[in-house]
Amino acid sequence: MHLRSKPIKKGITPDKLAARSEGFSGAEIAAVCDRAALKAVRRAVAGLTSNPPKKVPVSVSRSDLEEAFAEMAEE
Repeated sequence: MHLRSKPIKKGITPDKLAARSEGFSGAEIAAVCDRAALKAVRRAVAGLTSNPPKKVPVSVSRSDLEEAFAEMAEE
């Protein structure tokens, strides 16, 4: 639900995300999804500001989600 309006890479399935987020509250799941989306945007912006600029599509990857889950576990 929280990734519905966000572009995600192929291969990321709701079943895998549900298993990974077991025990998380709805707010924590929303925060993970938002953090992952922000990581994707930052990666795209970094590509545009690199020399030479690279057009990087904005899409949430598995690594974005894993990093967001790891950040939530640290808090």
